[in-house]
Amino acid sequence: MSNDYELQTQQSNELSTHLQELQNEAREHLTNSKANNTKRAYGSDWKQFEEWCQLHSVSSLPAEPETLVYYITMLGKIKKASTIKRKMAAISQRHETAGYSSPTKTSLVRNVWEGLQRKIGIKEEGREAL
Repeated sequence: MSNDYELQTQQSNELSTHLQELQNEAREHLTNSKANNTKRAYGSDWKQFEEWCQLHSVSSLPAEPETLVYYITMLGKIKKASTIKRKMAAISQRHETAGYSSPTKTSLVRNVWEGLQRKIGIKEEGREAL
């Protein structure tokens, strides 16, 4: 997944040298805002959501809350709560960086997510120490 966050580039002559340096440094911070593994996971999660949406002839961006509800309900049959939560975070981030409201923040999605967590369980099973 490419870096979805962007700073508005202003003409060099509009910014002082000091502000140009700060702009460059801020871009670097944006690049480092997520770990590479998180970026890869979010990219993969988004691609899977897009493919699922295409398969079902629904829009992925912007996605309707009902679309996300159906998607997480399907995931609840095969994935752990932590995985679904990460996929929802990727979908939310993609919407917000594209300038759309995230469907994950609607009461419909939040309530279905709460019910799904109760059904599949949210307790993570740890492994026995060596």
